[in-house]
Amino acid sequence: MNKLHRLTIIFLLIGLFLGGCVTIKDKTPTPLPTSTPIPTVGVTPIPTVNETPQVPNDNPENKIAYTITAKLDYDAKSMDVQEGIEFTNGTGIELKDLMLAVEPNTITGVFELVTVSLDGKETTDYKLDGQSLLINGLNLPNTNSIAVNIHYKLALPAATQGDPNVVRPTIFGVSDKQVNITDWYPMVVPYSKEGWLLHQPAFYGENLVYPVSDIKIDLTFADENNLPMIASSALQSGPEGTHQFQLKNARDFVFAMGRQMHVTSGESNGITVNSYYFDPYDKAGDAVLQTTLQSIDLYTHLFGPLQDRTAISAVQGDFNDGMEFDGLYYLSNSFYNLYDGKPNQYLILVAAHETCHQWWFGQVANDQAADPWLDESLSTYCEKLYFENFYPDLLDWWWMTRINFYEPKGAIDKDVASYGGFEPYTNAVYRQGAKFLEELRTLIGDEAFFTTLKSYAAEKRFKIAAPADFFRILRENTTADISPLLKKYFSKEY
Repeated sequence: MNKLHRLTIIFLLIGLFLGGCVTIKDKTPTPLPTSTPIPTVGVTPIPTVNETPQVPNDNPENKIAYTITAKLDYDAKSMDVQEGIEFTNGTGIELKDLMLAVEPNTITGVFELVTVSLDGKETTDYKLDGQSLLINGLNLPNTNSIAVNIHYKLALPAATQGDPNVVRPTIFGVSDKQVNITDWYPMVVPYSKEGWLLHQPAFYGENLVYPVSDIKIDLTFADENNLPMIASSALQSGPEGTHQFQLKNARDFVFAMGRQMHVTSGESNGITVNSYYFDPYDKAGDAVLQTTLQSIDLYTHLFGPLQDRTAISAVQGDFNDGMEFDGLYYLSNSFYNLYDGKPNQYLILVAAHETCHQWWFGQVANDQAADPWLDESLSTYCEKLYFENFYPDLLDWWWMTRINFYEPKGAIDKDVASYGGFEPYTNAVYRQGAKFLEELRTLIGDEAFFTTLKSYAAEKRFKIAAPADFFRILRENTTADISPLLKKYFSKEY
């Protein structure tokens, strides 16, 4: 996920380089500008894969479904939640336990666990320790299912910000204008050959790995007569007057709410885009809408359509931070402050970046702690593709402002913690990653490059991909010698 934009110094550099009651506003978007076409490429047929299971699988196909009933007291900033989890074991082995990631429990006084039940019977055979909830006593054979029910309460904290070289900023919680409900419900973590996969968080980068799940949420409010505007990972799907949501094959489901938010809306390739913003940022809100619509059109052409998705929410954060989630992304308040109506803006390039995460995170996931380049390098390069297609005269500006100014260095394929800090991490994973992809494209040609990305998106959709998957698919589409590039940009052999 994208936390590249937190340091105050970055916002100062932006200025150096760039010179410079709830209201719903439904607007018809202006036409997209004439674009420079990117070559149409065909997709190499995906080879048949031997489905003989390993025991255990490296990337098991557990089936997970959440049914959540939550009551939010918006003014008291508290939630009461009943969460049902239908879990089907696809690991190839009998499971003795089940691990959930409970991110709210990493903040003191936020998460109160009331009860845990297995197949309708309350149990105390569990351990809640920091971000993990380990439920014991399953004895669940492969292919069998179990129903887990959890009752818990949340006291939403203040959303804290700071220097990411020192502290880990949080979006989850309450700001002056928003309530941000992100990574809020206990989530089943993936199972690998090493066991349950849950990394310890660093003070920068990401630690969660998200298997897909089907999610149903029924949200109610303590005060239904004074509702905030609701931005979410999917459009409301229940009867009028209710707040029901569903999302298939979801990585997560999040909400951003506020009584001072406005919204402008448009549609591209069957995706409704809602751009949420505060006064007086209507022009910036419109620009985010247009950029997201353009990006969807471009990435759909290059990588294939988003599946099981009908909406994306782009939200002005009441904080100086940016972050993508499935179906929703935040942009830093600073970008709205700096926007002057021109396209050579961080507001525009980061909107293109975060929209791309709907492919490289939402559709195709990866281990963001072990292999962060698989989503962040690709999403950073998507910024270049956006400017190449819509504003080709700004490509030199993008390379200088976004990449070359920082004189990036470092291998792009380390795990997050190995970089030792925010700046080495972003220089390698984001900036070096974009340079690698540009050199790879030049080496193998547009047809092989875009065919690789389209095939990778198709084959690994709704799965958790690894570097080996990316390079296998790449080699299926080119005979070029990529070893010099691997030596230049990577620390491992692929």
